[in-house]
Amino acid sequence: MSSTIGINKICEWCGKEFIAHKCTTCYCSKRCSEHAYKSLRREAHAKKENLITQEKKEDKKKPLGNYFTPRQCAVLLGIGKSSVYRCLAEGLIPCIRLKGKTLISRASIDKMFENPPEYIKRENIGANITSLLDTVITRKNANKSRIYLLGTSFGAQGGWCILSQYPDLFAVAQLASAAPKRYTLENVVKTPIYFTLGGNDIDKASKYESDIKSIQDAGGEIVFTILPGLNHQQACDAAYTPESVSWLTKHKNK
Repeated sequence: MSSTIGINKICEWCGKEFIAHKCTTCYCSKRCSEHAYKSLRREAHAKKENLITQEKKEDKKKPLGNYFTPRQCAVLLGIGKSSVYRCLAEGLIPCIRLKGKTLISRASIDKMFENPPEYIKRENIGANITSLLDTVITRKNANKSRIYLLGTSFGAQGGWCILSQYPDLFAVAQLASAAPKRYTLENVVKTPIYFTLGGNDIDKASKYESDIKSIQDAGGEIVFTILPGLNHQQACDAAYTPESVSWLTKHKNK
């Protein structure tokens, strides 16, 4: 039984307005419905063929046989190609070069896992930093009371973290163009900080005002300078000025 209700709709194929008698009707005529159906079938077929082609490409990348290139070796081991070349340079993976082409045997890869070296857990960043500083101080007879922490952009973000972990290690820090993130307030306030930011940086000064005020209210010494008209990269390049260096050298650990 046909409905007497008229619903104004737009045909999803030809775009013409028509009156439908069901809410589920999408096309104005049988012709448009058939065209739409065939279009969907073609799209589904094309998607299927593209997927098959992509799978064939991936299969070609997979290493087969007994000899691999560094790229194929990287796929086999699940690591980056640069890591494979680093292992080749260090002699961890035996290889042979034939007219500019480097080949690695499957047998040599399997042999690496027969007697692998003992796994050594990586030291945390703090241990590496303190070890490095101790070495430099000893070898260069450096002044232990005048160790300064400098960093821009991502390096400055790391600087905030290092100040949080080692509050008594540095005499002073100069950090440029990086938000005060992932820091511990009670530790950061123990080190004087010279903080600069470009006036045209993506991160605006207003985002940092609450953090700077928190450091100042907690008794920390922080100098905040905006470099007018400079974007992020320009502010990083212009961060270290005679004024900032003079400020740095006035500080030393007790």
